[in-house]
Amino acid sequence: MEAKRLIEDFLLKKKAEFLEKKVAAEIKTKKDKSAPAIDAARQKHQPDAESKYAINTWFEKAIKDAKPNVTTHPAKFTNPKIKGASASMFYGTFRKDGYVKTGNVELETRFDVSGNSATNTIIFELCALLSIELNSGQKLVNLFENEDEGLKNFVESLALNFQSVKRKCLSVYSGEDASRVTHDLIRQVYFPSDAGYHLLSITTPSMLMFEVKKRIDGLDKWIDGSPVRKLKTENKFYADGFDEIPNLTEMGFGHDDFKKMGNVSYLNVKNFGIAYLIPSLPPSLTPESTRLPTTDFFSNCLWPNQFKTHFELLHRWLLDSRNNIQVRTRRDEILLEIFDDIVKKIWQLRAVDLAWSSKERFSALPKLQKIVLDDLWHNERINDEQFLDEFLRDIARWMVLAYKKVLGKSSLALNDDELKHVTQLIQEQKEALL
Repeated sequence: MEAKRLIEDFLLKKKAEFLEKKVAAEIKTKKDKSAPAIDAARQKHQPDAESKYAINTWFEKAIKDAKPNVTTHPAKFTNPKIKGASASMFYGTFRKDGYVKTGNVELETRFDVSGNSATNTIIFELCALLSIELNSGQKLVNLFENEDEGLKNFVESLALNFQSVKRKCLSVYSGEDASRVTHDLIRQVYFPSDAGYHLLSITTPSMLMFEVKKRIDGLDKWIDGSPVRKLKTENKFYADGFDEIPNLTEMGFGHDDFKKMGNVSYLNVKNFGIAYLIPSLPPSLTPESTRLPTTDFFSNCLWPNQFKTHFELLHRWLLDSRNNIQVRTRRDEILLEIFDDIVKKIWQLRAVDLAWSSKERFSALPKLQKIVLDDLWHNERINDEQFLDEFLRDIARWMVLAYKKVLGKSSLALNDDELKHVTQLIQEQKEALL
C-alpha cells in the first residue's frame, strides 16, 4: 500500500538524519575524526535512533505529545508570552507582482510550529509526514480525512486506535483553533474608516523570514573550511568571485537560550534564534557626472559664460582694423577652439549609457539632437550627413548669439555673412562629429 510505504520511508529518512546529527555532534568535540571513530560513534547512537523512529514508538509519541500548534504566522515572534492567539494557516495566493510576500515565494518549509520546545520536533515531523503527496495528487492527511481503508488497516495493525490517530493528525495539521483571533500583545495597526476604525494585527510569516535567511546563507562559498569572502579582507584574488548582501542586521529571538528559542517556534530553533533584517532604504542617488539635455542641448548643456575667455579674446581680434591673413587666421583659431570644447561636450554625452535618449525623460529632446548626441543613432548619423549639417548650423548660430550675450552692448553687430563664415568654418570639421 502506498501510504504504508511512504510512512516507512519517511521514518527511515528521519532516523538517518537523527543518527548523522548525533554522530556529527560527537565527532566535532573529539580530536580523532578517523573512519573508525565515526563508525564507533554511529554504533553508539544506532540503538537510540532505532528506538526513536520505530513505527509504533514514533506514532505513540506523536499521539501523546503532538499539540495543535502548527501555524504559518506565529504570533510569538512579536511576544513569546502570547497565549491563545490564532493558529490559523494562511498560504496566500501567487501573484506575479514582484512583491516578496506570502504565496509569492517558493518555500522549502510551508508552515511552522508555535511554542513548546519540548514537543516541537514531533509536531513538525508529524506535519511533514501528513504533507507528503501521493501519486494521486492528494496528501497523506487527505487519507486520514477520508478514512482510507488501507491506511486504517495499517494504523490498526500497529495496535493504535484509528479515530484517535485521525483526530490528532487533523488537529495538528490544520490547527485546533483556525478562527482569526487577535491578542492584546500582538502589534496593532490602526486604520480609520467610514465605519469607524479597523485594527490590523501584525504577525510574522516565519517560513518566509527564514527562507530569506536560508537563501542569503546559501550565497556563502567555502574553501578549506573558510568562507571565500575572507579572501576579500586579505586582499586575495578568487577567480570565481562570490555574492554577498551587505549591511545585514541580525535579529535575535531568544538566541541565547534554547528554551526561549523553542517557546517562539520550531523554525526559530532550527535557525538558532537568528534571522536577518535586510535594509529597506531609499536608493542612494549620485548626481550625474555629465548633465544630459532633456529639452535642448544648447540651453541645457552649454552656457555662454563657460566660453567667456574665448569670446572676449575673439572680440579683441574683431576690433583689430587690420584685415590681413594673420588677423583672420587668429579669429578662426579662436572660433575652432570654442567648437572643439563643444565637440568634447558632445562626446561626453555619447559616452553615457547607450540609448540614454530613448528614455521617457528625454522625450522632449528634438530628434535631430538625439541623432547627433546619442550613439544609438550612429548609423543614421553616418548614412545621412544632412543631420550633422543642420546641427552644425545650429552650433554656428549659438556661437554668434553666445558672443553677443557675453559681450553685451560692447559686442559687434555680426551679419549673415559672419554667420555664414562661422558655419562654413566648423562644417569643415564635420568629421569630428561622425
